[in-house]
Amino acid sequence: MDDAFPSKYLRNQWIEIDNQILNALFTLLSIYEHPKLIHHTVLLYMWKPEDAVELRKYYCKNVARRPNERAHISFVVALLHITCISQYADCILYWAYPSKSRSEFADNFFFVLGIVAPVLAGVYAGYSPLGRDYDAVTDEETEELDAVLVESSETRTVVTNPAWAGGLFDCREDPTACYLSFLFTFCVFGWNMERLGFGNMYVHTVTFLLLCVTPFWLFNITAMNIHNYILGDFIGAAGIILCFFGLLYGGFWRIQMRKTFGLPRNRSRWFCRSASLTDCDVAILLAMRSCAGGAHREPI
Repeated sequence: MDDAFPSKYLRNQWIEIDNQILNALFTLLSIYEHPKLIHHTVLLYMWKPEDAVELRKYYCKNVARRPNERAHISFVVALLHITCISQYADCILYWAYPSKSRSEFADNFFFVLGIVAPVLAGVYAGYSPLGRDYDAVTDEETEELDAVLVESSETRTVVTNPAWAGGLFDCREDPTACYLSFLFTFCVFGWNMERLGFGNMYVHTVTFLLLCVTPFWLFNITAMNIHNYILGDFIGAAGIILCFFGLLYGGFWRIQMRKTFGLPRNRSRWFCRSASLTDCDVAILLAMRSCAGGAHREPI
């Protein structure tokens, strides 16, 4: 270290650069995780039978009912919120203050809090009633699950020969869907995911938006704070590349649609002879055409 950076000024400069890059990465992960936590908080507030069933999939072992499970899950979710908020606070410190005037106490406090909170959440989830063995399904639980399934199945239609609606670049068959996909891309994506039973519309909408936009914004602000032109350009380019990879989120859910509904594979398996990789390529092409909205038209 001393041989590579003989002066204290250079050492402090590269320590600051490393801290800014790590701060950007951790903040990016927190932003990606937070929409799901907000959704779980809403489910905890409503606490309907179907909401409880969904939360148990994330926080309860064997997806079984626990005593006072709402309070236990709320505590875990609160700790995870604290983790994200601590990282946001640390990010503000790194962006708003130079290293010389930055509060070392505040920096260390939020850093430690951001580490302790998720560790405590993991330990609590494992050793509290959430992590204990309970009967997977009780009679009362079966009735609730059946009621949820019956309610959700009322809007489903059985299709004997499912197929993708429209061609790969077909925009004339349904102009309304084309315009909506182009102007309200992420909303259409989230709406289709909820209609097909793949989760909450708002979570999908916000998550896809963040995956495609946040890296560019976050990494370019970080590049301006490291005061190194060459490395700044590299960080900015990395943000653009990560935005492009965010489109793979659409490819992932296209794969899930194909597998869930038994949809046919793309006729031209032209990418490494893999149906899944071809799905990702098709989703990216459609995203470039209309920002991913057309990639998720309802299968029929």
